[in-house]
Amino acid sequence: MNQYIRKLLVQLLVLGLVCLGFALNVGAQATVNLNTHTPAISPPNADLSIRWFKDNSPQMGGTLLTPAQVAAAPAGVYYVSYYSTSKDCYSPASKLVVATNTCPGTSVDLRTHTSGTPPSGSTQKWYKDAALTMEYDATVPVGASATYYTAYVDTATGCQSPASIVVVAISTCTINVTNSCPITTVNLNTAPEFGSPTNQPGSTTRTFHSGPIASDANKLSGTAVTAAGAGTYYVAYYDAVGGCYSPTTKVVVTITDCFCYKPVVTDANTYTSLQGITSLARTGAQYNTLITDKQSAWTILEAKTKGFVINRVTFNVSGNPVGIAPANFVEGMMVYDTTNNCLKLYTSVDGGTTFAWYCLTTQTCPTN
Repeated sequence: MNQYIRKLLVQLLVLGLVCLGFALNVGAQATVNLNTHTPAISPPNADLSIRWFKDNSPQMGGTLLTPAQVAAAPAGVYYVSYYSTSKDCYSPASKLVVATNTCPGTSVDLRTHTSGTPPSGSTQKWYKDAALTMEYDATVPVGASATYYTAYVDTATGCQSPASIVVVAISTCTINVTNSCPITTVNLNTAPEFGSPTNQPGSTTRTFHSGPIASDANKLSGTAVTAAGAGTYYVAYYDAVGGCYSPTTKVVVTITDCFCYKPVVTDANTYTSLQGITSLARTGAQYNTLITDKQSAWTILEAKTKGFVINRVTFNVSGNPVGIAPANFVEGMMVYDTTNNCLKLYTSVDGGTTFAWYCLTTQTCPTN
């Protein structure tokens, strides 16, 4: 490696591109444009270019990022290095860390982004500017995207180490929750999508709300929480000591249809079918065999070259079949609707108060 590239490495160190390493959960997918964190001093000639790598340095097998990946890098650990085209070599790499919140959390604790123990006689401090003049209280979680700088400060002399950078990228979290069949609602209190609330502050409880700004007025309770239907909700933490709510996280509940699959009866009992219709010219004992061999049916239809066709009728804008008088509608009547392309049943969904034609779209298991 020639001396010129080594000089550029020193410039990189002075610019504070060496950051503290930390373990990072990348569940939230905010991104950072790494181009905005490259050295302020551009390479002095066309032979040198800046390249970014993920997870490790180029010398240790890091993955070279494409320009698109550099422009939208998710949370993770990255390394920047100068590359010499003529020498086909890299300068020693400098590490840059991108931190983000883990949903449903909405902030980042800078204190978790440290590396080892401060040198003897020094303390670690955080700053909001590269000049290290605007000190930041790291006990306050970071709730907005920004760049922070940290350095070790000698308690006796006040001397500072070169600054390291943590780029915070806050994601707008949406938690997607769905039901678990056969239940067609969601209990928000126990939904597994929320995981274990390891980031929940002490003295707080988790609450759900109908609006994006949590308040007592829009706080949900009862079955609105324990049997939530499809829709948008908002989750927050309530601090009983301070009497206030945290910022909310959006929750989208989707309810999927639950299909019924009952297992076949395998006991020793026989369940002879009630009747059979065949086109195979069965007679006498042959017909009896049809309904005894094929168990548990109301009616058996048998054919080799014929299909079973439900009456096919068109439906009008009122939702009724054309050609059948409403006075002749009977509960349980079934036709094929050629207008809406579905099998329809005349029945009630409110316990017999009203009746109408409904498409049969969800598999179910009658018990009678």
